Amino acid sequence: MAKKPISPLDMANSVIKNLNKNFGKEYEDFVSEIKKAGLTNQKEIEAFLKAQGLGRAQSWILAERYLGVFEYDDGEKLLADLFAPFPKEIWDLYQSFHTQFLALGKEVHVRYCKTYVPYTNQRQFMVAKPTKKGLEIGFALPEGFEDERLQPAKNLGGGERNKHKVVITSAEDLPTAIHFAVIAWENNC
Repeated sequence: MAKKPISPLDMANSVIKNLNKNFGKEYEDFVSEIKKAGLTNQKEIEAFLKAQGLGRAQSWILAERYLGVFEYDDGEKLLADLFAPFPKEIWDLYQSFHTQFLALGKEVHVRYCKTYVPYTNQRQFMVAKPTKKGLEIGFALPEGFEDERLQPAKNLGGGERNKHKVVITSAEDLPTAIHFAVIAWENNC
């Protein structure tokens, strides 16, 4: 059985929960040491924590939490910030796509990241990303899958699995995107 996907917030909470097990100190101990050192700059805090044996991601998470700027605490804000630079029409297309796909009743976990929205079941099968071109939806489709309506996808977020995409620029594009979303979901159950 594949592991259930976790959100960035779940990952951060897990890092903090396991500090004592992995490093022999609780979060509060690290906070006390940061305060004693008089550190207030994120990069300095991260370097300080790395010098104590924490990894890059662990140091970043602790520094962000300490400074109160951990942006993954508020998924709704992440989503709003992701779409803020783009025309309202792209947000409306995302809302329509998202609502229509979830209405199919598939088991789906939706997470919010800074640059894209991943959709997962057992594994990530799709990402949505607003761009200047429109709403790009990337899919993890079966190996060798081809369709003239698909474009090659790179750097949509979430790794290399999303090799195909469609760009939604109007409501007429939604059925095509939903069609490929279902295939991607079925391929990754």
